[in-house]
Amino acid sequence: MKFDEHYFTEKMGILSKNLIVVDIQPLYEESIQRKFGISDFGDFLGQSKNNILYFYNGPETIDSDDSPEVIIIWLIEHNPVLETFDWDRVEFYDKGYSFFRDWMDAGVSDAGMKKALRYMVMNRKYDSRDIPVEEWEKILPPNDFRAIGDSIADEGLTIWTPDISIGDLKNNWNGSLLCGGGMNECLKEIQILMNIFNIRYKLVDNFIY
Repeated sequence: MKFDEHYFTEKMGILSKNLIVVDIQPLYEESIQRKFGISDFGDFLGQSKNNILYFYNGPETIDSDDSPEVIIIWLIEHNPVLETFDWDRVEFYDKGYSFFRDWMDAGVSDAGMKKALRYMVMNRKYDSRDIPVEEWEKILPPNDFRAIGDSIADEGLTIWTPDISIGDLKNNWNGSLLCGGGMNECLKEIQILMNIFNIRYKLVDNFIY
């Protein structure tokens, strides 16, 4: 079933925006299908006229066979319209997995994550374990430090800065549409990263799982 083209062009501005996709790939097909049809996503993708940044979890990240070639074949199988799609406009990026999740799952606030990640990037610290616990006590809001301070000291909870160019995101993908999943997992990590560095985006609710 095709989605209403008027909806995308008028309400979402699809023809004038770049698109960022997170983890819409065979590995997560079951979860995706609970929320939306992959064929419908193919219609949506096919209407995009601008550049697409396609994050995925692949062989470099986890035990997955989902290469860009496999993802393209999978999408075409669900929607043959994409056979004629200009795939050269799609930049696939094996993004790395669960770089903020330890602290997110432990309840660190968005404000705490913002302070932590900005500090790490500004000071070229790629792993939270490279920063002494005494320093984290000064950086994090008190409630956040109380929640995870002991685990930081024991090196039990770790975050790291992903191998993603912040400059590229700011320069080339500011103001993009954003979709994918999981809503409280990988997609949330990308949202946190973009929020921290004031990179604007608009969620496409129809294609979030």
